[in-house]
Amino acid sequence: MTFLAAEIAHLGTPIELYQFNYAGVSSYYYTSSDENITVGALEYAAKAIKRAGIEYTADLGKASLEIKAQRDLPVAELFKAGVPSGVVSVTIYRKHRTDNETAVIWKGRVLNVDWSQTEVTLMCEPIRTSLQTFGLRRNFQRQCPHVLYGADCKVSNTTFMASGPVSSFTTNTMLLPAAVHGTDNRFAGGYAQWTNPITNAQERRAILSSVGSTGQLTLLGAQTGLAGGIIVSVFPGCDKSISTCQTKFGNENNYGGFPHTPTKNPFDGTPIY
Repeated sequence: MTFLAAEIAHLGTPIELYQFNYAGVSSYYYTSSDENITVGALEYAAKAIKRAGIEYTADLGKASLEIKAQRDLPVAELFKAGVPSGVVSVTIYRKHRTDNETAVIWKGRVLNVDWSQTEVTLMCEPIRTSLQTFGLRRNFQRQCPHVLYGADCKVSNTTFMASGPVSSFTTNTMLLPAAVHGTDNRFAGGYAQWTNPITNAQERRAILSSVGSTGQLTLLGAQTGLAGGIIVSVFPGCDKSISTCQTKFGNENNYGGFPHTPTKNPFDGTPIY
């Protein structure tokens, strides 16, 4: 009996399959069944996992989904130190024990994880929220609105990148004497990047401050998957001012702000002459 026939006749024994993927490099497979399930070449591990009801609505704010599972769920560990750098996508399949045909019933991504004493709650949003687009974002402002190293900024991140091994680190600091040098806070506002040896995903953390004399970086958020000797690449930051754009990056021709905006308001009632 096919999946659709079993659904219509109410003769099936449905179970659900949960497939998580982190940044395209790590995948996790779970099932709500009481035993492991193999579909094709994939084995779904039996876990105490369940979801809230799926609501089909035009209001994206109400289309979120909560998935509850046992506290030691491996995919939840990605969020232990904070939101991971890459996207954690989730696809929920439904199938019947009598056949191997599956149907996708929900797809989205995990935004955050909440831990309680006995379980974890994965807070997810549907994939169609990615279709939301921003309206006009540029303002008439002195500072540059462009994303550093972005398409409008046009600065090449590889040109200004520095790399070196980590000599020591704490929860949110690291020492990179071979890469971090120059004036203090040269890398503030930039980011550090390294490969997580456990997930093989690229981890990124924003840099709050840097000390040129010691090579110390202070990161925004806790680091994940860092170990002594791992090569970390760091990229300088920008304070969005025209002077930094000129002296630090030599990119004043692509500056997106209006630094020469007059400070005098011609409509404040003061005579011009």
